[in-house]
Amino acid sequence: MKIGIFKGFSSAQTKLAADACKDLGIEYEIVDILSSDWIDNIKQSGCDGFYCMSTCASIEKKQILDERYFFVSQLMRYPIYPNYLGLFIHENKRNMAMFGIIKKMSLCSIKNMMSYPLSY
Repeated sequence: MKIGIFKGFSSAQTKLAADACKDLGIEYEIVDILSSDWIDNIKQSGCDGFYCMSTCASIEKKQILDERYFFVSQLMRYPIYPNYLGLFIHENKRNMAMFGIIKKMSLCSIKNMMSYPLSY
């Protein structure tokens, strides 16, 4: 099994993830998800799944990553860690508040929302 590490806005985070894979003897490849040919990078990597890093440096950077992670996990159907909904609510007070309201209204279980992939 080969893990892809998405290269985000922080080279320090990418290095930490790569070092962890080395220490554990896990085959990995760093994949640039911010380049103009990011879809080809993913397809050509041969990775079985991808490790994603989020950012809270700015809402614009977070939105770029969230949109790409959505595309990778929901449309290209690659497994990602953390899952898409976990990344979506990470460091986003609006989304966290919305999930809190949904849970309070008993419209659905947050646990169930986090456990299953979105389907369209």
